[in-house]
Amino acid sequence: MVLLASCGSSKKLGDKTADRGSKVPQQAIQPEDYYKQILLYKSFFGKANMQITTPKMSQKVIANIKMNHLKNIWSSVSAMGGIVEVARAYITPDSLKALLPMSRDAYALSFQEGLSLIQAELEFVSLQNLFLGNPLITGKSNAKASETDSTTIQVQVEQDGYILTVKYDKETQLIREQLITHTGKQFSCRIQQGNYKPLSDKQPFAFARTIEIDNNGEQTLVSLDFTRADIDIPAEVSFRIPDSYTLQTIKK
Repeated sequence: MVLLASCGSSKKLGDKTADRGSKVPQQAIQPEDYYKQILLYKSFFGKANMQITTPKMSQKVIANIKMNHLKNIWSSVSAMGGIVEVARAYITPDSLKALLPMSRDAYALSFQEGLSLIQAELEFVSLQNLFLGNPLITGKSNAKASETDSTTIQVQVEQDGYILTVKYDKETQLIREQLITHTGKQFSCRIQQGNYKPLSDKQPFAFARTIEIDNNGEQTLVSLDFTRADIDIPAEVSFRIPDSYTLQTIKK
């Protein structure tokens, strides 16, 4: 169930027209401008091969993901090459619902309760940004940027106790790595991003991710390789808990 697991002057990645927030010319871009460039979307559909590793297990699965901007995340995870569905989830800013077909268990939780189920202490919009490859925290005006070396720009932002550090490739203006921590929680998430390819509207998308999560000492490693990614196509989702499933609660 791992990973089932804003506003501001944002600029659209890969768009050549100035009125739509184009990529800033290399000679003009300032360190703070890197953070403003994000992948813009209304809806998203993705399919990815995932390798999930924890101290207790290692599993290869296929994930199908649908999202509507700021509204919902739907995901279905299958094993054995996509033959057997092992988990399905529906997440909104207020709730998390999940099905485990093999055990016929179900969860109907608040969003905050659901965070312990997906092992990710992130806000809803940060979860959407995680799948998109955007900075986990977007739209902040307090970004602090610096040039760490000849090839890297580093940007740091803070929000509600979370500290996000994003490293950009200076030449391509694309994200290489993100690290988010929380001052009051034993939580960190490091994301490495690569294999950028253009989507249908030319915005670059990171098809390869490595995600390392440490949540209260529980470590999870996720390798994520997208085989498909589309934006702004209809992403209709539905979710129902069958009567034959047993509702479970989170053990505290």
